[in-house]
Amino acid sequence: MLRNLGNGQLVFAGILTICVVFSSGLQMASASPLDEESCQRLRTEKEALSVLGIDTYFERGAEWVKTNLTAADYNLVKRYVNVFEQLKFRCPAEPVKSAKARVYKGPVPPMPVRSPKRIERTAIPAKAAKSG
Repeated sequence: MLRNLGNGQLVFAGILTICVVFSSGLQMASASPLDEESCQRLRTEKEALSVLGIDTYFERGAEWVKTNLTAADYNLVKRYVNVFEQLKFRCPAEPVKSAKARVYKGPVPPMPVRSPKRIERTAIPAKAAKSG
C-alpha cells in the first residue's frame, strides 16, 4: 500500500498519523479530574438549568426532546447533558452519607415449625479397650 504513494503523499500520511496519535493523547489528558472551583461552577450551572426546567426535559428522553422542543431548548438540553457528564465523570464524588439501618417495626415473625419426623441417630459403639 505504501509503495503506491509518492514522496509528498507519504509525508502527508505520516503527518496525518502523528496528528491523530497526538490528538487522541490530548483527549485522554483532557479527561482528568477538575479542580473544586470548576466543579462548583458546573454545579451552579446545572442548578440554573434545573430551575429553567431543563432537567424535566432531560428525563423525558432523547426522542421526546428531538420532536417536541425548539432549537433553543434543544441546545439547553444538550448543555445540561454536557454539564451532567462533566460533573459525573470529572468532578470528585461528594462524600456519601451513610443511611441509617432500617428497623423492622412489625410483629415478630413466628419461628418455623419443625418437622415431626426426627432422624434418629444411632450411637457409634466405642471400640473395646485393649486389655493388656
